[in-house]
Amino acid sequence: MRFSPFAARITYKYFEVFSWAFLILLIVSMYFTGAAIYNFTVYGNCNGPGSTEFCIFDPFASTNSAESLPSCTEHPKAAGELIYPNSTVGMKSFGNPDAKVKVIEFGCYSCPFTKKAQPAINEMLAEFGDQIEFVYIDFPLPTHEASFEAALAANCINNQSPELYHKYVDKLFSDIFSLENLSQFAQEISADTEEFKLCMDNKYFEGFVEQNIAIGHDVGVYGTPTFFINKTPLVGPQSYKTLKKLIKKELNKVS
Repeated sequence: MRFSPFAARITYKYFEVFSWAFLILLIVSMYFTGAAIYNFTVYGNCNGPGSTEFCIFDPFASTNSAESLPSCTEHPKAAGELIYPNSTVGMKSFGNPDAKVKVIEFGCYSCPFTKKAQPAINEMLAEFGDQIEFVYIDFPLPTHEASFEAALAANCINNQSPELYHKYVDKLFSDIFSLENLSQFAQEISADTEEFKLCMDNKYFEGFVEQNIAIGHDVGVYGTPTFFINKTPLVGPQSYKTLKKLIKKELNKVS
């Protein structure tokens, strides 16, 4: 300031104004940084669901690959170039395996929109029962914390009992979970915790989950949840009304 008395006088005179301006800029920048961190944690990018714009936390994501990573998808939209799975043999299956109507879901237990779809799935299973087969295919998103481990845990529980599996999934979707409470959830639903620990420690279902993921990539899944009602694809969480309408349409075709 000794080289510019004028600048020194202006700074001294308006020091409080400058201080408030810098404080406001700091608060605004902290808000947007926080929002970007939240979006990156939940959606896999800084800018919200479905965005492919530049993200400072993953600067090379769009330049290192021809396609962006799959992400959580909230809003139902056109299904794009999705290919019906060649086979779902060996996947988690509920209801009637011989049913003429098959509902397939590709989901991620860490995805808030897979969670949003779950009440409709529960209603569907309760109403249609043995009239349909419901197949759930694990598609854990790599940008979501503990998503792969949650898929391993769910399969360990399903190996014990399909009834316990549904209870465990409800636990996973009831709150934000971490690696630490995957075992706690198993205890809370009265699963065999020793068998669960052995299954998790040895990663018995690691290859199975990777097989699920490979099927999702072959299908062209780009967002969770993704559904097929027979061969009709849907992307994003669906209302029960939508699922019911499509299932009844398919049942009428084969009746």
